[in-house]
Amino acid sequence: MGSTKMKYRLRTVAVAIALLCAVPLATGCDDAGTGTSTTASQDAGADLSKGTLDTENPAPPVTASAGADTSETPSGTEPSTESGSSDESGSSDTPEPTTTASVPDPCELLPNTQVSTLTGMSVDSGGDDVGDKDAPECQWHLVAEPGDGADFTVKLSPTTPEKFAEERIAGSVDVDGVGDEAVARDSRLYVRSGSTLIDIYFRRSSVDDATVLATQKKVAGAVVQKLH
Repeated sequence: MGSTKMKYRLRTVAVAIALLCAVPLATGCDDAGTGTSTTASQDAGADLSKGTLDTENPAPPVTASAGADTSETPSGTEPSTESGSSDESGSSDTPEPTTTASVPDPCELLPNTQVSTLTGMSVDSGGDDVGDKDAPECQWHLVAEPGDGADFTVKLSPTTPEKFAEERIAGSVDVDGVGDEAVARDSRLYVRSGSTLIDIYFRRSSVDDATVLATQKKVAGAVVQKLH
């Protein structure tokens, strides 16, 4: 009887021990399975991060992360440093158009009363502008007495020292004492005063050439004074 009880107790202990051992074994198997699954997932992630392609489940395309620098210049391309055609002043290379200097109207510079004083003759007619806007010209007809008359004109136009020299009439003579430079020929006196050419024509048959030239110089001197 005691032997039977002892055997029963040993069997019960063995069953209990077996049950106790079965629980951790089952848990250990689950853990092993979970560990295997986790390892496989990590390996798959590692493969994707390395760019390994799975033909059945291809990895998604790699995109630039936030804050990445995408402003680099493409290889072989130099940034342009050329500026516009205009310079700092805003001006272009196109030359500015040349403008003609304006000159006053000689009819306004020389009223009839002054013409009479300068020439010693009365104004019979004239005092009218017969030129154009770039070269105004005033014309008078003068008389001293019956049968003693004269034609008188004053014309103004722009000029330069170079132009005055180029247009000098052959056979003209230099005249001193009026303007910057002057020449005379055939009842005409050409005087340059600065950038203005004064062309004076005076023809009077009753006096000699010296008297004609003296009258022209008086008129030219009056015009020069009014130009400055």
